Amino acid sequence: FECNLKGSMLQAATNGYTDIVELLVERIEGDDSDDETLQFDDAAQSLIQEAVVVAAEHGHCAVVQQLMPLVMGFHRLTYLSSYYPTARSVLDAAAGNGHLEVVKFMVQHAQQYRYAQQFSIWASVDTLEHALTGGHLEVANFLIDGSGIFWNLKRAFVVAVEMELATVAERIADVFTRRFHGDNLFAELAHSGDLEAVKYLYNTRCKDERSVGKAFASAANGGHADVVEFLLGIGLISSEAFDKAFEHACSGFETTGVVTYLYNMKRASLKAINRAFAAANDVAVLKLLDENENISDESVTVAFERNTNSRFNGKHEILEFLASKPCVPSELIDEAFVAAATEGNAESVNLLRGDSRVSDTAMGEAFVHAVVANKQNVLELMYEE
Repeated sequence: FECNLKGSMLQAATNGYTDIVELLVERIEGDDSDDETLQFDDAAQSLIQEAVVVAAEHGHCAVVQQLMPLVMGFHRLTYLSSYYPTARSVLDAAAGNGHLEVVKFMVQHAQQYRYAQQFSIWASVDTLEHALTGGHLEVANFLIDGSGIFWNLKRAFVVAVEMELATVAERIADVFTRRFHGDNLFAELAHSGDLEAVKYLYNTRCKDERSVGKAFASAANGGHADVVEFLLGIGLISSEAFDKAFEHACSGFETTGVVTYLYNMKRASLKAINRAFAAANDVAVLKLLDENENISDESVTVAFERNTNSRFNGKHEILEFLASKPCVPSELIDEAFVAAATEGNAESVNLLRGDSRVSDTAMGEAFVHAVVANKQNVLELMYEE
C-alpha cells in the first residue's frame, strides 16, 4: 500500500491494528492544542472519519470504538448536523458487510448519545436495506427486532419480497403493524405502486374485502394503474369501495390515467363523481368529468374554494377553468383575486381583474395586500388598470 500517513492509517483500520491506529492518531495530531484534548485540522478529521468507516466495513469493532470518540469530538459545537452523517456511514458499512458486533455497538452508541432518532430520517437506502441486499439476515433481524429504531420497514418489506425472504418479510409485516400503531402496510404498498409486494400480502394475509378495498383506494390515489387493475381483478371491490377509490384517484396528482380507466368502467355513482370533481387536483380530471357528467353547482363552488386555498403548481389552470363557470359566486371570485395578489400570482390576477364579479372592495384590498407583500409584478398589472 501507499506508504504515507493516509495509506498507513487506512491500512491499519482495514486490518484492525488498534496499536498502530493509536500511534498514527498521535502522529497526525495538530500543533494548536492548548489542553489535553486532541486537536485536528480538516484534513486530519477527514482521514479519521474515512478510517472509522473502513474499520466498520471490515468488521473491526475495536477500531470503531477507538475512533468514534474522536469523530464525536470534532463536532461538539455542531453535534447532530455534522456528526450524524459519519455515524450513519459507519453503521451502513457494518450492516452492508454483515458485521453484527459493529452494528450493535453503533446502535448502542446512538442511543447513549441520543441521536438514534436521526436514523429514522430515511436515506434513499437505509441501514436495514443495506443488510438485506447484502444477504446478512442476522444483522437484518437484529435491526428489525432489537434496535428500537424506526427503519424504513416498507422499503425493507419490498426488498425481502424481491429476494424471496419469506420469513423476513413476515417478521417485517408483524413489526410494521405494532410499530406504526396499526397502519396498513398493504395500503401503503399499494399507494407506492409496489405490485409484487401487494400480491404477496394479498396471498398471505390480506384477502378480506375491507383490506382489499382500502388498498384499492390507496393505489388509485397514487396513480398506479397496474396495482389498481390487480386489486380490481380480485373481485372484492364493492360499490362503496369503488366510489371511494374513484374519489381518491381524482384527488391525487398525476393520476389522470387511472381516473380515466376507472371512469370508463361506468361504476362510479353520480354522488361520487360530484365529490370527486370537488376534490380534483388536475384540470384534466375536471374537464373529463365536466364534459361527460352533469356536475352540480355546489361541486363547482367547492372545487373553486378549495383551489383558492391550495398551494400546488396547477392552481392557475384550475382557476382559469372554474372561473369560467357562472355559478361561482362573486364573493369567492373576490377571495381568489385577493389571494392571487397576496401570493404574487400575476397570471391569476391578470385573469380575474377583468371579471365583472370582482368588486371594488376586493380591488382595493388586493392592492393593499400586494403593497404589503411587495409583489411588484402584481402592482404593475393593477397600475395598468
